[in-house]
Amino acid sequence: MNKILIICGPTATGKTGLGIKLASQFKTEIISADSRQIYQGMSVVVGKDLPGKADFIKHAALQKKINSLLKPKLNVGFYNFNQVPVWGLDLVKPDQDFSVAHFYVFAREVCHYLWGQGKLPIIVGGTGFWLNSLVKKIETMGVPPDKNLRQKLNEYSLTQLQQKLQKTDSKKWQQMNRSDRLNPRRLIRAIEVGLGSKQKLISQPLALKDYLAIGLKMDSRRLDKQIRRRVEDRVKKGALKEVKNLVELGYSWDLVSMSAIGYKQWQPFLKAEHSLEQTILNWTGQEQAYARRQMVWFKKQPEINWFDVSKPSWEEKVVKLVSNWYY
Repeated sequence: MNKILIICGPTATGKTGLGIKLASQFKTEIISADSRQIYQGMSVVVGKDLPGKADFIKHAALQKKINSLLKPKLNVGFYNFNQVPVWGLDLVKPDQDFSVAHFYVFAREVCHYLWGQGKLPIIVGGTGFWLNSLVKKIETMGVPPDKNLRQKLNEYSLTQLQQKLQKTDSKKWQQMNRSDRLNPRRLIRAIEVGLGSKQKLISQPLALKDYLAIGLKMDSRRLDKQIRRRVEDRVKKGALKEVKNLVELGYSWDLVSMSAIGYKQWQPFLKAEHSLEQTILNWTGQEQAYARRQMVWFKKQPEINWFDVSKPSWEEKVVKLVSNWYY
């Protein structure tokens, strides 16, 4: 039937748990759309919560097909969560580039594979731009990274980057919010897109007929508490050990993966500039701010059907909606 089910919303709202429950009920599989869970060796901090004695089950045929289209080469396969295959975890090493274009090609091929088996792909995640790449036309996602340009622009000051983008793509500059305009990485990417050209691989469409988007939310105070508990739990499970291991392996703090929330907050701690308490506080605050930004973004997507996870019988209502839509 070439349909997909999307489960989205801010971090810590229970998206993965719902996805596994629905996948088990509908006898299907999950594709993760989480930009922080694609990296190998980065599990505790980002909350992959891999099942005990988890084995990554590689899919050689799909890997060969996907890697004929992409650079860098991806690690294509899945983990079984309660006998539900979850794709999209541990795709690349922490120092490898990965963009929305890579996600689109990967997810497109896995969707086609699942459709061929008569299954409904369930896309679960909080990276809204990646989710949109599957259901909406995004002109910029086919522009590949330009390492030479990035190296040059990394030497620019914030003011110079802002001025460069205004000259390169004034329309994009006007669309940016204050946070975007103060973020050098986003400014560099916007300049790159403004100067770049499209790759042919994006011209290959996802043969999608229909989709249903489910959004999970909760009261902001409750969400803040949930995030604080999750951060404290990840510290207990070995977040610091994981960060130290990545540093010892030589992964730079300048990498996109290492600058993600939950990793970069440990750099001052390892330099003896922050206490453990301050590090946890900073990490928690950044996660909470990220959840608010996610919610602002998702609220602008009118097609999402929202469910408050603090309300009674919300899961039953989700199952009923999905059943009526799918069958």
